[in-house]
Amino acid sequence: MWALQGLLFSAMAFLWDIHLIPLLIIAAVGIISSVSIGYSCVRASNAIKSLLEMVKKFKDENASFYELPPTLGARAKGAQWLLPWKLLPWVFSLAWSGIIIFRLFFY
Repeated sequence: MWALQGLLFSAMAFLWDIHLIPLLIIAAVGIISSVSIGYSCVRASNAIKSLLEMVKKFKDENASFYELPPTLGARAKGAQWLLPWKLLPWVFSLAWSGIIIFRLFFY
């Protein structure tokens, strides 16, 4: 995610004054990749939650037979929205949208 966004921002800076269409294409790729990365991170997070629920059910049913260690080490309930896989896809999507709006209307 970081490398792709960095390369796209670099390409955008190179094409800023040359042509508008390639700049819009690069920005669209940036938005689409941010949405795709965000979607895959949400799916991965849901898969982890599902696995944790299955493990909890297994532990509850077999508590007398097995002594199992914790599944995850850190389960802090802090600001979940600040986690990179939740925040950064939105930040990059907004940045690309802002660049498109600025280039089309204010430059």
